[in-house]
Amino acid sequence: MKFSWFRVKGILFSVLCIIAILSFCAMFFCVWKYSSIQCHKLYGIPELLYYSTQIIGVFATVAAVIVALFGREIRRYIFREKVKIHLYDGGFREMLGDTINTPTPSAQSYDCSLVIENACSKELEGIQIILNEVSYQPDLNSKLRKIKTHYSKALYWRTVENTSTDIGVEDSKRIPLFKIYPAESCQTPDNSQSSSLSMRIIGVQLTDKNNKKGVWKTQYQIRTKSKILKTFEATVQWNGEWCSRYTEMSENVSINIKEL
Repeated sequence: MKFSWFRVKGILFSVLCIIAILSFCAMFFCVWKYSSIQCHKLYGIPELLYYSTQIIGVFATVAAVIVALFGREIRRYIFREKVKIHLYDGGFREMLGDTINTPTPSAQSYDCSLVIENACSKELEGIQIILNEVSYQPDLNSKLRKIKTHYSKALYWRTVENTSTDIGVEDSKRIPLFKIYPAESCQTPDNSQSSSLSMRIIGVQLTDKNNKKGVWKTQYQIRTKSKILKTFEATVQWNGEWCSRYTEMSENVSINIKEL
């Protein structure tokens, strides 16, 4: 069996805890039993204080040993890096164009972003969102097929070069995950070609076969340079229809996330 110092320390920590608990129970029982029977004859406040200090001494000794052996692990547990996640505005939100000069503005795209909250007592440094897997099925009766596996693509926050960020204490940051674009949202200069209505998953290039409608499942990791903080899955279902406002579009597209 391969030697594991972490396993040895775990066993030692458990043994010390058991010894401490048994010692406390034994001393407490003895003090309670004898003081309850002969407290008025033999025991007074000085004696009870003496036994109490003995119990405290045992715990102080065991605590000192535990801190000496496991101080780093205890600090890591108490001040461990933690995050909470949720979808911004609960899912997709409409991105409107000109709302001042246009009497009836319409959506230019529908965007879905993830909010990451710092849930620990220190600043989180070098946070990355890694896209690991993308699966697709054109309809609910089809088989879910993986498009990309072990992709390990770090999503960018504001620019393509910016793939990591810091999140301060009690702070949060937002990163886009999905976009739905209408037809003709992009055109060539001579208007000879234009884009079609399509779903976009940030971090992966979808083909015309798997960006029109269907169900997409994506798996992500939230991590620092040395640790995975959370793994989650997002599922998007879209029927391929477009509406100019989200009140109608909400009937065509849905998304949910699940922590793994």
